[in-house]
Amino acid sequence: MIEIKNTGLERWLGYEFESMSVNSPEFLEFADDWEQAFMKSLSGKFWVTVRFGHFYLRGFARNVKTDKIAYFSINDVRHFPNNWYKSIGVRKAESVKDFTGGSNHCAEWDNIEEVLKRLTS
Repeated sequence: MIEIKNTGLERWLGYEFESMSVNSPEFLEFADDWEQAFMKSLSGKFWVTVRFGHFYLRGFARNVKTDKIAYFSINDVRHFPNNWYKSIGVRKAESVKDFTGGSNHCAEWDNIEEVLKRLTS
């Protein structure tokens, strides 16, 4: 279980990101906080890569025990507040270039580790 307490992410709950044609400084700060907390929480269990898009995040998690991969993504934070916490899209992937993979699953911040383990076991 990944707890949000003491990750620095608590301050982003309910935050309304300003819409811009480029990623705002606030989004870049949020994305960096999210990536650091996510990678730290999964350290030793998964190898994680995170990529920033236009106000969204996506990446891959490779299970260090099984070498299997899952793709994850969070929706545009401007239009889906708190989805980065409540609705993280996850699915199996064949490689780190597989953006279409298997069936979609939904995870929350608190259970993302369990969902990733299940999909990559």
